Amino acid sequence: MKELKAKALKAAERFIEHRGYTLIESTDTLPVNSLTDIIANSGNALVFIEVLAKDDADSGFPKERYDEHIREAKEMDAIRWLQRQDGRYCDMQIRFDVISVLVIAPNRAFIRHHVNVMGESELAPDVPIEPTHPHNKEPMPAHATA
Repeated sequence: MKELKAKALKAAERFIEHRGYTLIESTDTLPVNSLTDIIANSGNALVFIEVLAKDDADSGFPKERYDEHIREAKEMDAIRWLQRQDGRYCDMQIRFDVISVLVIAPNRAFIRHHVNVMGESELAPDVPIEPTHPHNKEPMPAHATA
């Protein structure tokens, strides 16, 4: 299981770097009991990422766990980490993501990136979101390669 998690972490690191994130810290230097596996910078956001891994493709992606206890544990991970940074990352947005890695072959995997996993909590303001495309045009489909 440790080998699977290590491979998933490396894949997640490559995945976020390929998408323009700057890797700040990874599991090697984070506390052992932390729910945070990767800390990265994406624009003006400091992102705390949990990486989940699974090698049983028949049952789908790893299940994300989320409840009040998990939310509080992730927030405490972030608070403790920020306290050790001597103000280096002040005035940045804080975000919590989950990257799920599903191994389908020895050198192949599907990666699902759940951005802002805690974004719909009771703490989030109720702000209307405007569409990014004109109302009279159909949105263009997005294509991506990994």
